[in-house]
Amino acid sequence: MADDLAAKRLREQRRRQKFTPAQRQAALDHQKLYMLHRRRTDAEYLAKKRLIVRQQYEKHRERRIEEMRQKLWVTRVRCLEAYSAVGSPMCTCCGESRLEFLTLDHLVDRRHDNGVRVGGNRMGQTLYSWLIRMNFPPGFRVQCYNCNCARGARGYCPHELELDEAVERLVV
Repeated sequence: MADDLAAKRLREQRRRQKFTPAQRQAALDHQKLYMLHRRRTDAEYLAKKRLIVRQQYEKHRERRIEEMRQKLWVTRVRCLEAYSAVGSPMCTCCGESRLEFLTLDHLVDRRHDNGVRVGGNRMGQTLYSWLIRMNFPPGFRVQCYNCNCARGARGYCPHELELDEAVERLVV
């Protein structure tokens, strides 16, 4: 047993003497490059890797989707609260307060401002994220989707006309 151990040590010592540390490091570097190349080009390896990735995606898909929805909702509510005049988000035109119906409206019409757009071409979630990063710049207000669409399509909101008619009736 002791002879086997001594012989093993001798073999290992002779093996180490064959190569300098620089040669050993060069061989390790070459091996790493080869394995990297093989991983990138070996069809069987790539197919196996794709299968593993697909399985992991499917395994955690529902949880990821739910986490993303929650994150997007929190971001949206944070922006609506920041731009609401009162404590809770509410449409500045009709007073709608259900969060599902509320959105942000640009105070300046984005089509007619000589190319300078607050928020750029961003809409939806990218706009909300941008607003948070920019520390909520001015130029936006909270409106319900109906008021926002009417203002964009017609240039006015029907609630404004109703309010103007009511004021005229009171004045006259």
